[in-house]
Amino acid sequence: MLSADPFSATGFKLNIVLLTFAPAFLTAGIYLLLKHLTLSLNPHLSPLKPSLYTPIFVSCDLAAIILQGAGGAISAAAANGTDKKLLDLGVNVMIAGLSSQVVTLAIFAILAGVFFFRIAGARDTLEPHAGHLWQASGFRMFVISAILAFVFIFVRCAYRIAELKDGWGSPIMRRENEFIILDSVMISVAAVLLNIFHPGRCFRQNLNETAVDLSTLDQKDGDEESIQVYAQTKAHA
Repeated sequence: MLSADPFSATGFKLNIVLLTFAPAFLTAGIYLLLKHLTLSLNPHLSPLKPSLYTPIFVSCDLAAIILQGAGGAISAAAANGTDKKLLDLGVNVMIAGLSSQVVTLAIFAILAGVFFFRIAGARDTLEPHAGHLWQASGFRMFVISAILAFVFIFVRCAYRIAELKDGWGSPIMRRENEFIILDSVMISVAAVLLNIFHPGRCFRQNLNETAVDLSTLDQKDGDEESIQVYAQTKAHA
């Protein structure tokens, strides 16, 4: 649409909307991946209950998207940029949304890092199935690709903050090369990595096996919902 008409208002708005929403779908998948990684390796070593990763972090991303959308709407209502106060308010709201998204990603990275640090320290005591999974080259490639995808998404979100810091039409926003590399390429590579190293290939032979015996999990402090899901998976495998 924009290639045919670079000044298309509809194309521009569609572009802004998709730029805002795109990372959230990818990060939601990564949040879900960590839940299943903790269950497959050792849920006891997770700093957070496995079932909480997805709802907590997806909710935070949703709040960030709402803020960014609200900021975009305020900016769009600024009478084509003639109302500078309203335009600046919209930009500030968008930056708040992007900043909250970056903070959410940073907290998630810390929790994931803690889990993998604990797993690395306890690799000799893992259950046989978990130990085999941890040593599998395909699994490691999958984990590395997910980490790289996460880093690319994080870089993109940080770039968007810098891009909007000085408002619409900022010097950074006007530089096409930086935009292509730090926005388009980052998200494209992340999407390709998550598709090539699909989790189904890593867990295909482990759907009916968990890292720990379900009967040993503490039902009081454990993740009952996830235990039931895995028990059903094992029963139907």
